[in-house]
Amino acid sequence: MGPTGSVGQNTVDRLEIVAIEAADAEDQFTAAVTVRNTGEQTTDIFDYGYTITLYDESGADITGSGSGSGSAGDTEVAPGEQATLNVFQAVEEDPSAVATFEVTLSCEGMFVEGVYCE
Repeated sequence: MGPTGSVGQNTVDRLEIVAIEAADAEDQFTAAVTVRNTGEQTTDIFDYGYTITLYDESGADITGSGSGSGSAGDTEVAPGEQATLNVFQAVEEDPSAVATFEVTLSCEGMFVEGVYCE
């Protein structure tokens, strides 16, 4: 069984994280994050800020510097729809040391321009 994920914080009204799953990665930690649009406007979930905090079995924070996100699929979602993107996070140790992780969704970040961040 892999690491267990949870929602650390979601500060974006009208977007809801509905699923989080750890994905295989060699040199960084990757989580597939599924987000549902509960608002009234079409938006691209790629236009928001995502961060991951990583913990080992003892509960120590092993989050490294450097993060990002990406997707091989369409991330634009109409009201009531959902899409998935991958969020990448560097790890201070081997990615296999991650026991639990938290995903945060926000309007913070360099390229954040989502319609629900206005």
